[in-house]
Amino acid sequence: MNRRYLHISYLLTVYGVGLVVFLLFRALVLFVNLPQLDSVATGRMESLLTAFWMGLRFDTVISCYILALPLAVLSLASIVRLDRPKLYAAAGIYLTVFYGIAFFICAADVPYMVQYRSRITVDALQWADNPAFMIGMIVQEARFGVYLLVFCAVIGAWIWAMRRTHRRYLPSMRIREERSWKHAAIAIGVFVPTMLLCILGIRGRWEQKSPIRVGTAFATPYAFTNQLGLNPVFTFLRSWMDARQQENRALALMPDDEALREVRRYMCMQTDTVFDSPLARTVAATGQPLAMNVVLVIMEGMSADYMRRQGHPTGLTPVLDSLASIGMSFDSIYSAGIHTHNGIYGTLFSFPSMLRRHPMNGVKMNDHTGFAVTLKEFGYRTAYFTTHDDQFDNVGGFLRWNGFDEIFSQQNYPSEKVLSVLGVPDHEMFAWSLPVLDRYHAAGRPFFTAFMTTSNHGPYILPQGIPFTPKSEHLEPQMVEYSDWAIGTFMHEAAKRPWFRNTMFVFVADHGGITGVNPYDVPLSYHHSPFIVLAPGVIRPSAVGTVGGQIDVFPTIMGLLRRSYVNNTMGVDLLRERRPFIFITEDDRMACLDAQYLFIHKDDGAEGLYRYRTGDVTNYLRQEAVRADSMRRYMFSMMQGTQYVLANDKAGRQRRKQRQ
Repeated sequence: MNRRYLHISYLLTVYGVGLVVFLLFRALVLFVNLPQLDSVATGRMESLLTAFWMGLRFDTVISCYILALPLAVLSLASIVRLDRPKLYAAAGIYLTVFYGIAFFICAADVPYMVQYRSRITVDALQWADNPAFMIGMIVQEARFGVYLLVFCAVIGAWIWAMRRTHRRYLPSMRIREERSWKHAAIAIGVFVPTMLLCILGIRGRWEQKSPIRVGTAFATPYAFTNQLGLNPVFTFLRSWMDARQQENRALALMPDDEALREVRRYMCMQTDTVFDSPLARTVAATGQPLAMNVVLVIMEGMSADYMRRQGHPTGLTPVLDSLASIGMSFDSIYSAGIHTHNGIYGTLFSFPSMLRRHPMNGVKMNDHTGFAVTLKEFGYRTAYFTTHDDQFDNVGGFLRWNGFDEIFSQQNYPSEKVLSVLGVPDHEMFAWSLPVLDRYHAAGRPFFTAFMTTSNHGPYILPQGIPFTPKSEHLEPQMVEYSDWAIGTFMHEAAKRPWFRNTMFVFVADHGGITGVNPYDVPLSYHHSPFIVLAPGVIRPSAVGTVGGQIDVFPTIMGLLRRSYVNNTMGVDLLRERRPFIFITEDDRMACLDAQYLFIHKDDGAEGLYRYRTGDVTNYLRQEAVRADSMRRYMFSMMQGTQYVLANDKAGRQRRKQRQ
């Protein structure tokens, strides 16, 4: 064998054998969970093939992480002619140990998957501080012993395979050749592309915007086959890294039980709930339910302060101003956070942002209700459209997990329409969606579709060759104008469709933008969001001044649809209920406001109370101590209560408790 490629051939052999072992563990998981296949109602074979294909991708990610170090060391040794049998022996020991750890996690994952219906995470170590108890659980549970024997058999076979591989390559390792520049150049030429391939394997995807994520495996409509496609080593390590991040540390603003009592008092709920979740309450609608389609447009960076009706001097959004004048406009609405993922999560699922914490990017994806899950109970078809890679921020996987039937993203659009890492322009996404909505209408079922625009986000690229001429001189306000124009074009084309008059259109921002004067540590223009509801012939033009938030969009729309349901969110129907305050967060601070005052609390304990309506920068914290305490208590209880519900996996669909 040519020694220039000896280490490549050696590591490829290890990679291949490792894939076989991962495949066998995946087959074992499938075998012991065969009853779960009953949940795969249609396309069972297709879903299984997809799961095993995804499994190959995730197995490759883990394998490349393990193989990267020996590939680098053995390649460099080949370049300088230091590749000796002892070096390969050391590589063999390294590979045996790290693959052995990976196989141990795979073995532990089998009973974990049976018990929890999800791949293993760091939660499996929750009793690690009591090793005697942990070992006792393992020893006293017979099935754990079975999988321990499986691991022992696998690791024994793996050691045998590694020794056999080493003996196979040993004769070639002992051949010595003289050093030469030609040999070194060729060795470098081999090393560079193989290392790049290994890095690509670690990344798991070609797409520029996001590497492989847990949500990438969620390519089928069924939870079991989606979980089957994951590699347990990936989920375990990802959850371990997530748990160590500062933003994921638990809040300790007040005791959980006290916070939940306050939340229920603020929401005028009964002392004792008939549901498992402390937030769940039955909403009884009045009147005949409306079987209307719902089209929700979440607009990137579209501050309400860009609108003329909110006082902008030039009015960058003539379309939104027009829609607000003929529909129902909620004029005092604020976003949950400052990031797009906060806006998507808050709008679709009605839960607030938890400071730095990413709500959709964890390994363990909690069940939620919100728009998709709830409307599907009434026969709706659900879909989500975005301009770019849906795996960014794990949005696609999280939405599939929580009720969305179809996700349309950059891979669905013509490649020549893609302008940047943000995918296609907004108007292209809207135009592409119209035939899809026509198809949904022809199927005879109501549909719920959510759009996430992105053109009003850097890198800013103003599309050319379209019938749009901006009024502004600078690019950033031009992009606001363009995004507004794209919505107008969409509405103009939608009005020609037979489903238009039976559709409720909803417009809200993911967050706002910096415009005008923002004298406070929490810039309100960055949180101030439009919330416009348009339903021709159903909703009369009106302006609602009630203070509310992005998290109130879902319950408010459910009220307008006159649907009775279980509301298990932090949102309220702004037309039937009143909030004393609305609370918002940024990465290291949170704020609470009513119609007059803004209260700010920072991580370092600094606080301020301001009369934001007049732009007054005087801190009224001492003069208005009672008001500040009320706002602080409201905000802390809402945040602490949210953490409790999410941490205890109580945000999903609810059933009434069984009477004792």
